[in-house]
Amino acid sequence: MVEEEKVMEEIKVIFLDIDGVLNFKGHLEDVRGDFCLTDEQFDKSELINRQKLNLLSTFVKMTGAKVVLSSSWRVGWQNEKEIPVADEIYKKTDELFEKNGIRIYDTTTSKIRDWNENARGNQISDWLEHHPETTEYVIFDDTVRDIENVGNLSLHLVQTDPDYGLCAENISVASKILRNSCFIYSLFSDDEFDIPMAVNF
Repeated sequence: MVEEEKVMEEIKVIFLDIDGVLNFKGHLEDVRGDFCLTDEQFDKSELINRQKLNLLSTFVKMTGAKVVLSSSWRVGWQNEKEIPVADEIYKKTDELFEKNGIRIYDTTTSKIRDWNENARGNQISDWLEHHPETTEYVIFDDTVRDIENVGNLSLHLVQTDPDYGLCAENISVASKILRNSCFIYSLFSDDEFDIPMAVNF
């Protein structure tokens, strides 16, 4: 008797950069001005802007998408099946994500070094190749040069402005990429989140 083929669970994925997405230049300047600490003492969760995190959290809940870290911050995490946070200085950041309903599902590979040409794009492409269950995906990043020339990743890319970070307009574009037809743009009015809509795509 032929064994029934297991049905693979289909998933939607958000590839998440952090700097320039969940924070912005003004926020970083304010935080770094208050801290003169070593990396071992520094609480990296302070670098996360709570309004940007709230915006992402609502988007994750509405779409049901999994969050995969493509940021250089990914060095602080391992696959969720192992140890969620490998690096002590990232623990409070992981706890902050969890508190806001965001669980880091996975990270892109570090085998492709960040300084290689088109590194981030190739890291994302490698992850997708190993996860055929991914039906839709979107990439949040403030830098596109290492992504846009790899395959068709540019069709899934939402570029944020590092001066403002993630904003409502980014969310609107991302919702269309994930084909989330029931997503209501008005839920993310910039007045509500006090986030400027000044982004170039």
